[in-house]
Amino acid sequence: MKRSLIFGAAVVLAAAASVSCVIPLMVYDDPWWGRSGATFRRSVPLEPGGSLLLENDAGDVEIRGWDRNEVDVSAEEGWGRMSRPGFGLGSWGRASSPDIGIDKIDNLLKITTRSAGRVDVGRPVNFLVDVPREITIQGLEMKAGDLVLADLYGKVKADVEEGNVRITNFSGSVDLLAGRGRVEVELLDLRAEDEVMLTVKEGDLTVYLQPDASARIEATASNGEITSEFEIGTALPAKKAAGVIGKAGGGTLSLTAFRGSIHLKKTR
Repeated sequence: MKRSLIFGAAVVLAAAASVSCVIPLMVYDDPWWGRSGATFRRSVPLEPGGSLLLENDAGDVEIRGWDRNEVDVSAEEGWGRMSRPGFGLGSWGRASSPDIGIDKIDNLLKITTRSAGRVDVGRPVNFLVDVPREITIQGLEMKAGDLVLADLYGKVKADVEEGNVRITNFSGSVDLLAGRGRVEVELLDLRAEDEVMLTVKEGDLTVYLQPDASARIEATASNGEITSEFEIGTALPAKKAAGVIGKAGGGTLSLTAFRGSIHLKKTR
């Protein structure tokens, strides 16, 4: 199926490997390798359709798709955000080089923040990661920090305990659990096989769909309200809603906001 805003040829998603039962074949253990000043940087080959795991206790994470068969990882330790346009306001205060672990087996890449040898374990680590546009983010675990995902298609599974989440120009399936923060998700080219599960414990959830999108919707906002720019067959605003957007046979959206509101909007 032709994708309107996603570039690159679609490739069948590779089966995700379990990290717990494999021995890494490629390990970058030298904490100073690939660094320049206060920033860690390393590029690792990864074919489109590959899998990514990333764990970060504190700090912002931005993952963007590009037209290269490799992953480029940049990380900086410090109080503030890294200065890529659109990611943050730029870092402030003194930053030191973080200790980043990168393990690779076949087409699975795992990125972790290691605390061994760090003077101040409480200092956040901010990541900028470029990946092939077709990707399976098999596991993305963050405790405190903002998350940005953009220009990707495939599958995403993420758990963000505290921080805002923004997903733009994405096509595929999403399983997101967000603790406290604002969540905005733009979904393009929804297909029948796409399953989107978005759960926010405390904060508003906004989902952007194309005006001609087709989807089955189930939404619950126990302590907020549900609004929609689409006709879904339920009188709104309401605390619960279920219905169909567009034609039958579209993707599946399961939306939950425990302490917040849910908004369905059309992409501009």
